[in-house]
Amino acid sequence: MDTSSVQYILRPKDIKKAASLFELSEEEIAKFNSLKLLNTQYIRLCLMRADYERLTNGLHYLEKSDTRYRYPEVMKAIAKEYGTNAKAVSRAIHEGDNAMYFCQKCGCRIKKEQYIRGGGLCSNCLADLIDL
Repeated sequence: MDTSSVQYILRPKDIKKAASLFELSEEEIAKFNSLKLLNTQYIRLCLMRADYERLTNGLHYLEKSDTRYRYPEVMKAIAKEYGTNAKAVSRAIHEGDNAMYFCQKCGCRIKKEQYIRGGGLCSNCLADLIDL
């Protein structure tokens, strides 16, 4: 089942973590969460990465001297916490830059290449600027 279009609502625990991660108040995040204005998929990815960084001190493979946690155990723990599988957690952690780009004029989401090529504008807004 494809769950890419499912809109998750953040749990109270996630709201608390997100507030400290993004340096916002819990009340603000809870309000936006209740209005379903948050990109919860992106926030969950950020929380997974933050938990991974906290548990591994930012190392992709744990130091041999640290025998408390091993890489597979950390992945399984994060997967269990966020209700997903270890492969999805691994993809979220090792994925490249997950930055989002938006047109500076109309605000629609655009790809990074289009953002760079158009100087921050989408193709529709660029077309509007052409004088004929």
